[in-house]
Amino acid sequence: MRLSATIRIMITATLALAGAGTLLAQSCTPQSQLSDADRTDLKQTTLSMASKLQAGDAAALQALAVPPLSTANNSEALASIVSDTAPHLKLATLVVDSLWLFNAEDEAASTANGPVEFYCALTGETDATFTLPFTGPAAYAVGIVHTTGSTAPWQASFILKKTAGGWRLSGLEARPLTAAGHDGLWYWREARTAAKNNETLSAWLYLSLADRLLAPMDSMNSTNREKLQAEIKALHQPEISREHPLELDSGSEKFSILQMTTDDAFGGLDVVVHMAASDVSNPATARQRNIAVMQSLLKAQPGVRTHFHGLWVFADAPGQPPYAIEQSMSQIP
Repeated sequence: MRLSATIRIMITATLALAGAGTLLAQSCTPQSQLSDADRTDLKQTTLSMASKLQAGDAAALQALAVPPLSTANNSEALASIVSDTAPHLKLATLVVDSLWLFNAEDEAASTANGPVEFYCALTGETDATFTLPFTGPAAYAVGIVHTTGSTAPWQASFILKKTAGGWRLSGLEARPLTAAGHDGLWYWREARTAAKNNETLSAWLYLSLADRLLAPMDSMNSTNREKLQAEIKALHQPEISREHPLELDSGSEKFSILQMTTDDAFGGLDVVVHMAASDVSNPATARQRNIAVMQSLLKAQPGVRTHFHGLWVFADAPGQPPYAIEQSMSQIP
């Protein structure tokens, strides 16, 4: 049973703080505008930290951490991120994708409280914003790397803070660049086709996955990402959660879906569903109910059968381990 099935396709190691505070528009320098000295310094720092991540050396990264990453809770999260991510980087070549330098030493920064959003004006109609964990006036930077030479490329983003001792690690995010052999642009295009065919749920799942694959960091936004998120909003598909469950009806029983995402752990892209259950102690009954959920979902959303390899259903009952089964689409009546 894969208890981590709901997040495996989008392992996201997010240690930056959520929510923007003060907007600092004048303080972002993209890689193309960096001085040779700053570019070399940041590139070497980023590759050094990426090599430690690749080697699974959580202790070395923790030794470089500063608040908020160095707090007890985030230190544990960092160790977990390193152990989850390192196997995906093994034997791959690390390449610096982009570098960004931020100066938060002005008057506005000195009065900021909490996360700070940096606005980066780029060429043409493109711009970017970064929401960084702010712990006082300083120079901050972001270094993003990706892997080459591996069958499933990954990327990692390092949030850096300049201290008297040099650049230190303030945040880390890592995630795959592809899912089931396709990149984010492929899923974006397929989502548009699904939306035209009124396959709203499939389009929503594809766009949500595309957003995860295309954005290097949760805390980074861009003009293109805003366009993608606008398409998600235009689907009018509510976020599926405990507060807003998706209700299914088999005819004889009703089911509440609490979470839905995607997973490619077995090669093909599966839909992963978590449903509310009162009891899963009887395996035969629990299995029958999970299959009924699969059938009800495919009856309500037939496009899901076309766009995905299979279904995982996790029945979540209070105080009991989840009961999960997986079926390929061809196995589901």
